[in-house]
Amino acid sequence: EDEPKAVDMVENFFHELSGLKEKLSTHHCPTGSIDFPGRDCADLKLCNPSIKSGAYFIDPDEGSTKNAIRAVCHFEEEKPKTCVEPSNFEASSHLAFLRLLHHNVEQNYTESCKNQAEMKDLLSVELNEPLNLDSSRLHIVHHTPCKSASGVTTIQLQTSRTDLLPVIAAVPSTTGLSSHLCFA
Repeated sequence: EDEPKAVDMVENFFHELSGLKEKLSTHHCPTGSIDFPGRDCADLKLCNPSIKSGAYFIDPDEGSTKNAIRAVCHFEEEKPKTCVEPSNFEASSHLAFLRLLHHNVEQNYTESCKNQAEMKDLLSVELNEPLNLDSSRLHIVHHTPCKSASGVTTIQLQTSRTDLLPVIAAVPSTTGLSSHLCFA
């Protein structure tokens, strides 16, 4: 009498296992393509251990792939970095989700020294002098001051308070400006 119950239990187990296998086979690993974006670069690395650094599509809110954004993934370090342009966040929940998914963020910004007046208004600093932000939560990792009007200045800010960045808004890149956020 116990034997039929055991056989039924084994058959039921294999039936459930077969159903699980079918469900898993229909799940697609994110590839970073527009059709199969990852949630972030760490998601891509988890599913594709030999993936190379480069440009991929991510969808942090895991909504429709129609609003996936382009990110540059850096896989050289232990923790993958997801780098995006701040302009990608206009009218998007992606920034909020990236902030929730990560513990650190840095912003790298390059500006033409011709635009010193605009940067002074934006950051309240002179670009030809070392930066000194009064904040224990936002760190200046690197700053190259302007040496001439034809040069460029670079600023790298870093914080574990992901809500503090971006501090420098995205500016149209018609003048060779660049800005990006990297989440880790």
